[in-house]
Formats: sequence, structure tokens, C-alpha cells
Amino acid sequence: MARRRKKKRKINLKVLIALIIIIGVTTGLLTAPIFNISKISVSGIERLTEEQVISVSGIGLGKNIFRTSIGRARKKIMSQPMVENVKILRKFPARIEISVEERKLFAYVPFGDVYYGIDKNCTVIETVSECAEDSPKLTGLYTLEAPEGGEIKFQNDGETELVKKIAGALYENGMGDVISELNLQNTVNIMLVTKSGLIVQLADDSELDYKIKLMKNIIDRGYTWGVFDVSNPAVPTYRKNM
Repeated sequence: MARRRKKKRKINLKVLIALIIIIGVTTGLLTAPIFNISKISVSGIERLTEEQVISVSGIGLGKNIFRTSIGRARKKIMSQPMVENVKILRKFPARIEISVEERKLFAYVPFGDVYYGIDKNCTVIETVSECAEDSPKLTGLYTLEAPEGGEIKFQNDGETELVKKIAGALYENGMGDVISELNLQNTVNIMLVTKSGLIVQLADDSELDYKIKLMKNIIDRGYTWGVFDVSNPAVPTYRKNM
């Protein structure tokens, strides 16, 4: 019995020493000045500013790097309508790196005195009172709802999905950034206008991917203005003016 009690006391002493060491190390990590954040860097931003991202994250200079919740900071940044994804890394001993993937603007939707900026998935990423004259526009549709960070809703069923379909086909073929206007006033007479002035008549959205490929092909061949009619994609036509 005496041997057992002596052995038990040795084990308890070892556990106590281990706990003291753990507490000491933890206290050191949480209080040592070397682990106070001295630099926060932000990458991947074009429309947002570094100050906006850092402010929203809640991460501050001088805070202990171990006490800083990366998950909570990420959630705060992800709540911004313009943010698609974000990664946050601790770089010991005292740096934080924030990498942001912004939603890419597809077009502005005019509505009254404002413009709703949407991405290719029809997510509203911003609401502005004015936009540059050469900014891409989506025209011909009546907006019912446009919650920032949510999906824009148009008056007629299927119109939001149609915009997604056209935007998807454009981006898949590398044409998402060349459009100055997508006119959907008549969904069986869809019209695209490029930034260089080429008018592309699609008719409806049938064979859409092939029609966009034809559009890309003619642009790559140097046709930057005039009218390109792919209503019948089997017999596309080009003319110099309307």
C-alpha cells in the first residue's frame, strides 16, 4: 500500500508539473509582446480598399495574434456583398495576411435614380447613384427586388435565370469583359453591344454558347463595329451598319 501511495504521489507530481508548464507556456504566448500583431496585409482587392477590409475584419494592430479569432474575422469579411471568398493566415510571430476574392461586376442595372451592380450570378454587389458612362449596363428589364448581397429579382419569371445564362456563356468564352450593354427588352430579340461598338443580335437564348463562340470568333478576326447577326447561327451575317 505504501509503495502504491508513493507511486501515486509521483504521478500526481508529474501531472502538476506538466500543468504548470502548459499554463506558463500558454500565458507566455497570450501575453508576450512579440506576438502582438504588427502588420496586416490585404491582397486581391480592386474595388474594396485595404482600410475597409481591415476595419470590417475586426483585426487590430497590437492585438495578440493567438487571441485573434480568424474564423470570426473571416465571417465578418464574407458578409460584405462584394466579397466572393476570403482566406486569412497567421504569419508568426506577428503578421496577418488577408487574401480576398472579390465578386466581379458583370453589369449595372439602372432603376430610377440608382444603379444596381450585379455579378454573373445576379448577386447585387453594390448600389450606386451614378456609374461611368462606359460601364456595362443591363437594360430592358424591370427590377422588383435588389437586396445587397442577395439575388436581384426582375418582373417576369425566368428573367433572372436568363441573365445568369447569358453572363455564364459570355464568361466561359472570355467575353464577359467586352460587353457595354445587354439589352433584354425583348427576350426573343436579345442584343449585345461591345465596348468597341459591335452590335450582336442573338434572337432568343437557343444555342447560346455557340452564338457567343461565333461572336468571339468575329471579334478575334478584327470586326470591332457594325452589326453581327447570329439569330440563325447556321448562317451568321455581318453588315457595317444598322
